[in-house]
Amino acid sequence: MATISTLMDLSNGEPISFTVSGSDMAHLLVGRPDLGVELCFDYDSMRTLLAGGQAAVAEMHLRYAHEQAEDQGRCSASSAP
Repeated sequence: MATISTLMDLSNGEPISFTVSGSDMAHLLVGRPDLGVELCFDYDSMRTLLAGGQAAVAEMHLRYAHEQAEDQGRCSASSAP
């Protein structure tokens, strides 16, 4: 098993794609094919990745809702007489 540490900023619309090459192998390609990163997953690893991704999206949604509520509170407080 290899350990790789890197940072890729995907906030600018970098392409992300999945391909399946067998009943127990999927590939995640991030970035352009010539400069991107390819990660390979077996079935269990892919399920773990997707579960973690779903949890992260749920937390991002909650934080966004909290930030919006705080912004609304600031706007209401600043417009109060």
